[in-house]
Amino acid sequence: MGYIKNVFKIIVVAYFFIQASFGYGQVTIASQNFDALPSGLGYAVSDANYVDVDNGSGVSSSNSLRFSNNNGTNNRDSNVIFDNVNISSYSNVTLTISFASYWVDNNEDLFLDISYDNGANYTQNIKLIDGDNNETRNWGTPDSDNQSVDSNPYTFNVPDGNTTIRVRVRANNLDNNEYFYIDNIVITGVLATPADINVLGNGVSILDDDITPSVTDNTDFGSVAIGSSLVKTFTIENSGDLDLNISSITSANSDFVVSSLSVPFSVAAGGSATFDITYTSAAFGLSIAAITIANNDPDIAEQAYTFTVQGSGDYCNSDSTFDSYNIQRVQLKNIDNTSGAGTTRTGYSNFTDVYTTLGLNSTNQITITSNSNSNLGFSVWIDYNKNGNFLDPGEQVFVKPNTFNGSPASGSFTVPSNAVVGKTRMRVSMKSIGVPTSCESFIQGEVEDYTINIINESQNCIPVNINNYNSYIISNVSLGSINNSTSENTGSYTDYTSLATNVTSGGALSGTISVNINGWNTDENELVVWIDFNQDQYFDDFDEKFIFKVSEPNNGSGIKTVVVPISVPIPTSASLGNTRMRIGFIDTNLPQYIGYGPCDFSYNAGEAEDYTVNVTPAVVGFSEVIVSVDWPLYSTENRVEIYSPSGTLIATIDNGFDSSVPNPDVPYATTVNLGCLEDANNYYVIMYDRGGGVNGPGDGWDRNLPNVVSNITITSGGVTVLSNDGWTARSGGVRVDFNVSGGGVCPPPVAGFSEVIVSVDWPLFSTENRAEIYSPTGTLITTIDNGFDSSVPNPDVPYATTVNLGCLEDANNYYVIMYDRGGGVNGPGDGWDRNLPNVVSNITITSGGVTVLSNDGWTARSGGVRVNFNVSGGGVCNNPEAPGGV
Repeated sequence: MGYIKNVFKIIVVAYFFIQASFGYGQVTIASQNFDALPSGLGYAVSDANYVDVDNGSGVSSSNSLRFSNNNGTNNRDSNVIFDNVNISSYSNVTLTISFASYWVDNNEDLFLDISYDNGANYTQNIKLIDGDNNETRNWGTPDSDNQSVDSNPYTFNVPDGNTTIRVRVRANNLDNNEYFYIDNIVITGVLATPADINVLGNGVSILDDDITPSVTDNTDFGSVAIGSSLVKTFTIENSGDLDLNISSITSANSDFVVSSLSVPFSVAAGGSATFDITYTSAAFGLSIAAITIANNDPDIAEQAYTFTVQGSGDYCNSDSTFDSYNIQRVQLKNIDNTSGAGTTRTGYSNFTDVYTTLGLNSTNQITITSNSNSNLGFSVWIDYNKNGNFLDPGEQVFVKPNTFNGSPASGSFTVPSNAVVGKTRMRVSMKSIGVPTSCESFIQGEVEDYTINIINESQNCIPVNINNYNSYIISNVSLGSINNSTSENTGSYTDYTSLATNVTSGGALSGTISVNINGWNTDENELVVWIDFNQDQYFDDFDEKFIFKVSEPNNGSGIKTVVVPISVPIPTSASLGNTRMRIGFIDTNLPQYIGYGPCDFSYNAGEAEDYTVNVTPAVVGFSEVIVSVDWPLYSTENRVEIYSPSGTLIATIDNGFDSSVPNPDVPYATTVNLGCLEDANNYYVIMYDRGGGVNGPGDGWDRNLPNVVSNITITSGGVTVLSNDGWTARSGGVRVDFNVSGGGVCPPPVAGFSEVIVSVDWPLFSTENRAEIYSPTGTLITTIDNGFDSSVPNPDVPYATTVNLGCLEDANNYYVIMYDRGGGVNGPGDGWDRNLPNVVSNITITSGGVTVLSNDGWTARSGGVRVNFNVSGGGVCNNPEAPGGV
């Protein structure tokens, strides 16, 4: 076959060039040219004596595979079987083979066999050469007798839907000195797009991990009467080239039941399937469920497509067809609501934003006025047990039939002692001719719903049942301008309402509360702040209670002090002016512990104190913005950049992303106060991850791993506006937007300076103290020392000084750090001495002649305690170059 060598090589190479040019997107899956063994597509021959690699006969290079019968018995059959190839990730798969023959006779044929089940069955049998009268076929020349394929090389198109292919080539009936040759076996295909899931509700796409249910995409079922059901349909689409396999669809809440095709099921490429979610309202109020679709889309985290649905259990509907006869006025305690025809729909008005408070066992007068002189019937219900209906005994609290001449319907009722405390629904119904029922739709009249808040408290109550065991004492309250150190006892209540602080509507009341507990106490207790925002002299509203957990893990003797950071958001709905604030410290850890309230500590140990808060109007325009970043152990090479809406860089926080910053293998956390930023949308943070994380380079900040939780939190006006675990962070940066708002929680920057004076008084025997004054950026302004530093003598005489810092730029968050190394009357590191005969320590700071800080240093420790103050005066001092000027 020497003369076959390299014959038609140019033709064959040109053929492959044309194939490559027009087969856009085709990639080689597997191939074999027999030139470098073992290499490429593997194979096994039936007998190496008769099927071997022949050097010098290749179609495009030196080697090919030869079938022969040299020195063998005539009519030799032989074959080569190639490895099974996985083509499940490809479409438009083709198999190309080149072939040749030398001196083959009748019935000496070359076949191409193809199997799709790993060789169990070869279902495609293709004759490449039909031997005939010493026939010789060169590379690139097909057989011309119409008994075999009409091209050489020959290309076979693999039918779609097959996931594997196995190739066998067999030679039949060869005699001595007769040969078949094959070369350049190439399997190609177009790499298919993986399964790609998209879920739609109401024709609108629902994002993976969506937690904001909406009516638009069917994820918000709205209000459904208790006991009733609502069904919504959702669609799963597959925009990939491969089948999308759905292994399960589950709901995390039994109120929402999923019905679909029998799982598991598949969605073909480009296809879709639907499933239903049935929401059955079981109880009053909001019900939420996470819906999880387990699938094989490789782009979905953990291959679980999750979104949130919600529905609200509501009271039954009641209304009228006509409401020209309607309720004009409802009066009950603080409710005095004037209305007309139905405002929500014909014959019905939802006034549940209007409410009043009723006490257990209280007797109350209700009056209903209509606009009609006709024969009218009235009925009122209150859902005392809060089970979402008005059907229980005693819940129809008022009935008045046959009322004429437009006379008001009036009567009284008593709240039962077993009514459930909290907010519930009251329904007021008026019907023409007859007494209405609670869920009736009638011809003429109107229905109105209100909210009733049932409490077990008296106005401005004095808390009772505070037990006095062990030490649960409030030792200092430093909130706003209040700085009150006390020495009350466990079990006591004290009225400090003569002490007041101003807060801004929409802002926050911030500071610290110090509590004293026994040294052995390592339990978690509760510090509670109640503020009567609506000034109804009760602490019963849902937004008037704030709980702060208190714990100190060190087990020791004596009494230890825990300083608890406090931040209470002031709602914009808060009534302006003075109102009461109650602070309670409660032991919540005994086995017999039961719940407590602001008026009844239920025999739990603790202490309570009352103060005054003055709510002032907000100044619209600027809000204080604070950024907190936490990258734990081994989470390195990260960075966040904070930008204004216009793209100006505000701040950068780096954890080894920049090579000039070391990569710490210790937890890295920081908080940056950006100060007052103008209220606006589309501020943004860019999160970077260069690599080195637990899961590999550029994999996002580490999370959901043992002891590894990364996070960035941004607050605006005390309200969290962004919380992100950085999982999407990449080396090129990922942008996340946030909005700054707070209704003027902090005033805009004022171009002014104020004279600041610091006065310190440490009396006789009060030694080893220090006060350091810092700017908002952390620059040390001055130090006043009383023996804390060993280079300064310890005077045993009263030490007092006044330092004029000159003109400082008006700004918030200047601060003083107070130190006490020891040697005081009460022992080492015990805080500056106070409340002892002839011993009163104090630091006072004035700004523009106004006291902005007065502190007796009782919380000072050897490691320092920080107390903030603000410098303001609107240009009271006009010489910024004076000593101390910033």
